[in-house]
Amino acid sequence: MGQLSEALVLDRTTLTRNLKPLRAKAYIKLVPGKDGRTKLVLITKIGSNALADALPEWKKAQQSLLKLYGTEDWSALRRNLDQLQSIARASIEP
Repeated sequence: MGQLSEALVLDRTTLTRNLKPLRAKAYIKLVPGKDGRTKLVLITKIGSNALADALPEWKKAQQSLLKLYGTEDWSALRRNLDQLQSIARASIEP
């Protein structure tokens, strides 16, 4: 959970809250880590199937957005978001 929290630039309580609906639908499960203090987030078969079903629609939505927004503006937005993510990470690192 800690590594996932860091990768998503979310605090652990927000991550836990965001994972609740996925757990409720059995898309993911939490299992103890190696040392007992950590938890691992694993995707289930149901979750893998839901992801596989959703991906084609997600790709269509991304293509539509890219077409409407424009390649150059989209690239600039991605760079800005990457920069903001770096700033967010730096602000939460000790």
